[in-house]
Amino acid sequence: FMVIKVLIIKTLAVKAGESSKDAWASGLMLAQMGEFGFVLIALASQTQVLPLDISSMLLGAGVISMAITPYMMNNARSWALFLSQEKTPDSLDLSQLPENNTLENHVIICGFGRVGQTVSRFLKQDVIDFVAIDVDPLRTQKAREAGENVLFGSSRQTEVLNAAHLSKAKLVVIAFGDDKQSLEVIQKVRSMNGDVPILVRTRNDDQLNALQAAGANEVVPESLEGSLMLVSQVLSLSGVPFSRIMRRVQKERKNHYNHLHGFFQGEQTDMSSEAIDRIEFAHAILINNNSFACGKTLASLTLESRRVHIVALHRDDMETESPDLNTLLKNQDTLVVRGKPRRVERVERYLQEGI
Repeated sequence: FMVIKVLIIKTLAVKAGESSKDAWASGLMLAQMGEFGFVLIALASQTQVLPLDISSMLLGAGVISMAITPYMMNNARSWALFLSQEKTPDSLDLSQLPENNTLENHVIICGFGRVGQTVSRFLKQDVIDFVAIDVDPLRTQKAREAGENVLFGSSRQTEVLNAAHLSKAKLVVIAFGDDKQSLEVIQKVRSMNGDVPILVRTRNDDQLNALQAAGANEVVPESLEGSLMLVSQVLSLSGVPFSRIMRRVQKERKNHYNHLHGFFQGEQTDMSSEAIDRIEFAHAILINNNSFACGKTLASLTLESRRVHIVALHRDDMETESPDLNTLLKNQDTLVVRGKPRRVERVERYLQEGI
């Protein structure tokens, strides 16, 4: 019955305008018996429409079809290519550069989506050679037809990196934004070339330290860079000189976006167990006469050893950013700190109770 179902789905998909390859893949992925089928068999058995032995046989076939579904889904694409007789990316020779194309002192772009293509356009304007690597065969084919140096394959594959002449590259740009994949690519690149600089694009700074520890020379978090660009426009429209704006932006990058970490939580803040270990909060702590920290210097409290950073000190309607560690805390001071939620909670208890 699975073969019949595959053929029916394939036929319907083709009539709906899908390619033969996608039609076969859809049929293979949807060939298993669904839950409603079990309900129908049970109902037919109860009403004696089907004999007990046939019902048992159908139930067994349904269980087997569901058990092999993961295997079928993992192989559906390759089987669909075989059944449709379409040319594979390998037959299109997309995994090798043209023989007359020699590269040296070039840039390797891992991921040729929107970001990767934007990087390539700016490189071409300055006559800098590059080769891109992408896992999308259609995009690779279209780019190759337009004369771009693009290889089909995974940036984690040794043979693909060798085809991109990694040993002669002057820079590797990882542009696809998935932190897990980026870590794997960094590790592979570092195992093959320990000296080439690696620039990584990431959507936020959650894995910034892990990416740098793996071997990335520079990590560019999209969300933080977007914030810097917005701040630049705000300051410019507010009359701040352009040279001063650029100094501020460069300082933030050099300090690893220090001012862009730690924000006050809201009702929509993700407080799940997965998120709470990677986000940083800003939190205001009011010091009063009964507080343990009252009358003590910031240096004596050693908050840095508790892995919490001091953002600012509010006193008498005045804010002091990154106050001097010799500052003595007084009654009605408000200390703004930044850190992981649990660490901030422990530091507040320490400042108030001394424990």
